[in-house]
Amino acid sequence: MSDSEPKPIRVLMQQAAMPAFRVPYYRSLANRGTIDLTVLYGTVDLPNVEPEGFKAEHRLMKHLPGGFQYDVRHMQLLQKGKWDALSMAWNTRFLSLFPGIRRAQKLGMGVVLWGHGYSKSEGAFRSWLRFKAGEMADAVVLYSRVIAEDYVRRGMPKEKVYVALNSLDPAPMQAARERILSDSEGLASFKREHGLDQGPVIIYVSRLDPNNRVPMLVEATKELLGEFPTLKTVVIGKGPDLDNVKQTAQGLGISDHVICPGAVYGEENVGWWFCAADVFCYPANIGLSILHAMNYALPVVTSDHIESQNPEIEALRDGKNGLLYQHGSVEDLAAKLGVLLRDRELREKLGAEARRTATEDYSTDRMADGMEAALRYAHGRAQTRRG
Repeated sequence: MSDSEPKPIRVLMQQAAMPAFRVPYYRSLANRGTIDLTVLYGTVDLPNVEPEGFKAEHRLMKHLPGGFQYDVRHMQLLQKGKWDALSMAWNTRFLSLFPGIRRAQKLGMGVVLWGHGYSKSEGAFRSWLRFKAGEMADAVVLYSRVIAEDYVRRGMPKEKVYVALNSLDPAPMQAARERILSDSEGLASFKREHGLDQGPVIIYVSRLDPNNRVPMLVEATKELLGEFPTLKTVVIGKGPDLDNVKQTAQGLGISDHVICPGAVYGEENVGWWFCAADVFCYPANIGLSILHAMNYALPVVTSDHIESQNPEIEALRDGKNGLLYQHGSVEDLAAKLGVLLRDRELREKLGAEARRTATEDYSTDRMADGMEAALRYAHGRAQTRRG
């Protein structure tokens, strides 16, 4: 690097975990030459993978009663002259959140808070506390344009509010899809092996959490069998609601039409199931799974109660790349699924737009663009404070 070129911004990024789907995002941010990135990660909720293509350090969080945590290592690493900017997880249960912001700014760093910007279960006090943390920080990064606009309406300065749409790396999904679709005999054999050859096929892929209301999909399957007697619904995943899904199917007498393979990992494996399906259905509480399905050119059907969904619902445009059904109504869920199952032309049209959405509007590179812009702004504010 020549003396005339600006030096990369030295960034410490604090995160709760190192899940596999985040690695391409960190790598994109670290490999663009403008950010010297170190990720500090713990073990919260999601299984960790080995970081690849960027610097990272694993640490243990100090867990306290009430679900609170204190990030001791994070506070130890905040040393004068070591970092230009700090990106923190925007989590009000991290008791090191406010002390971390104050200490980093006192040491001359720009501070970025990154997160959902809300919690579906938080009360007024925690919402206020989250907003105050955002006000203290130099910049905030949100997963959703809608939530970002809400923060501006609530009084957050527009220039410090950034969006990094929560994304998956399309490359492995697109590679798997192309490889599988080019093997027509292999796909036909897979369908026969799993009883999907007559179709149509509805698929769900995610953790089986009660909030996702997967038994509703089983009930909708029962409603659809009169018109589609060879319909199969594939429910991939594990979790506390798995037994309920199986018992619902058994109670309705349709166990032969509901296939539960368990958890399936890796695009080289789950890709076959996606390519064998016609429609993706996630009854409620949808998140990144929407982009997983869209990458495989599947139209998505989910609830119209947007407030109960996760930020990634922003990717769905009703009637363009998927359909919304009336929240809580099994009859309307079955009706919307039926529209897609009987109209191949519409299904393929929505599926093509779904794939375009996932590969063009959402990507880890574009997500990293949003974070880089916020880090640059925060770094600039820190330089202004130093004079």
